[in-house]
Amino acid sequence: MRTTLRAAPPPRRRCRGEEKSKAACRCAPQLEPIASAVAVASAVAVAVAVAVAVAVAVAVAVAVAVAVDLDLDLDLDLDLHPLVRR
Repeated sequence: MRTTLRAAPPPRRRCRGEEKSKAACRCAPQLEPIASAVAVASAVAVAVAVAVAVAVAVAVAVAVAVAVDLDLDLDLDLDLHPLVRR
């Protein structure tokens, strides 16, 4: 007795109300991987942008701290409020 292994058929998807044609039903599942790839790419782009912003902020903070520690004359206006003066 010969048995052959076949791949399981893809799960059937029901059409939504606006997708009444068979062509639209066949095409709709193909858009899901593209949408998820776009979502992942945009999430990665946002994460990279946040990381770059944090790195720049840290670099500026370190540069200002080093300049203040070395008493460099940068002419920075560090007075945030007139009541802060001591």
